Amino acid sequence: MLGVVVFGITEVSYAIVAAKTPPGYESLGIVSLGMDINSYYSFIHQAAEGHWLFRNNMTHMDCDRAFFNLQWLIVGKAMSWFAWTPQVTFKAWRFSGAIVLTLGFASLAVVALPKTWQRVTAMLMFAFGGGFGWLLAMLGTFGIVDTRDSFGLRNPAIDLITAIHPFAQLLKNPHYSLPHGIFLLFVTLYVRGEQTKRARWYIAAAIMANIQGLMRPYDLITICAVLPAFVAMELLRTWNMPPRVAFMRLLPAVLSLPQFGYYYYIFSLHPVFKYWASQGAQPPTSIFWYTLGLGLAGLLFIWRLVRSRHEPFATPTERFFVVMAIVIFALFHGNHLKFLGTKLFSFSPQVGITILTPIILIATGMLPVAAEKLCLIQPKQKLVALAAFLIVNAFGSALYVTWNANLGSIASRNFLRTADAEAMAWLREHVTPDDVVLSSEDFGSRISFLMP
Repeated sequence: MLGVVVFGITEVSYAIVAAKTPPGYESLGIVSLGMDINSYYSFIHQAAEGHWLFRNNMTHMDCDRAFFNLQWLIVGKAMSWFAWTPQVTFKAWRFSGAIVLTLGFASLAVVALPKTWQRVTAMLMFAFGGGFGWLLAMLGTFGIVDTRDSFGLRNPAIDLITAIHPFAQLLKNPHYSLPHGIFLLFVTLYVRGEQTKRARWYIAAAIMANIQGLMRPYDLITICAVLPAFVAMELLRTWNMPPRVAFMRLLPAVLSLPQFGYYYYIFSLHPVFKYWASQGAQPPTSIFWYTLGLGLAGLLFIWRLVRSRHEPFATPTERFFVVMAIVIFALFHGNHLKFLGTKLFSFSPQVGITILTPIILIATGMLPVAAEKLCLIQPKQKLVALAAFLIVNAFGSALYVTWNANLGSIASRNFLRTADAEAMAWLREHVTPDDVVLSSEDFGSRISFLMP
């Protein structure tokens, strides 16, 4: 139900953009990230035509069918089976992402948090949370902070521009939300393995990790970095880890290595697809602004780290979440690091999509401590304080709906001129699969969205 509610709220952005369609244009049903979404459809259309392996159709270069993506295969097959338009397909895909993502976090909250009120609180923080971009946007109206949208990942109000928070992922892009939900199912299975020490949970986690990798390869980087870091930390704590325990803890990463190697070949060595990796060439993001973008949950997480010297993390589950958050944070900011003048990490900052989950789960445990520090004793006082906390935590998401709608309504790539629609219809009748169409970047991108 929560996924349906969040999806309904995010639909407001799409309604605003559609309502602001300029005369002589038609809305494409996209609010943001049009270039990315259009490129996804260059593969989705291939799946709808019956292909299981994809080539890059967005270039004049000859390209063999070498790329596989389970998510785009399923979406393309659904578009073909139900005869959906690209716009209807996108809405159905977004709805699926909302359901799977909220389901994934709910399953993890059930196994990770002991009390019902903690689970409900964490769910609301996850579904409606935002950062402090709303405050920086207010300062921007007075010229105190520069929050121009052109800054992108360097914007002080980064959580209003990028999809750091799950709410933003649900609104903007199902390629974020749907695989993110699968990733959380992997984490749920892994945590059950830590809690029970039974091999079947680690094996199930390894299977889910490989399904996740086939849908969004970025998260293979996370899996193959977090698990060794977690094992190393646990080994340093005790210096007494049986080889079987270490092996089971590493199993999802070990079994993901063949996929990791395949995607390394595709995006680093393949003569055509290697150019897609250039999207990782992003300017460094301010660590300060990014941390503020994590919102109240981020501040509570930092507070818990500060207290860890006197109150150590008692369970492997807690330690796993801490390692996960720190490693993802480090990966996201890896392009700050250079060796001999070359960036050590050049992959896309999309690797940071999953960071809020471990932060929220750790932050939830700090709420009773915060209530104690504020001398809140009566249950009614605690309830009012918790409600106020959740409302402030949701400010960013409330503004995100209108902020992105306003930006989306002035983005030319979200609309199609009537004359261009006529040109598209002509192309659909006359162009063969191996023809090359010379066009502007925006129009060429729309071809990928609207046509096979």
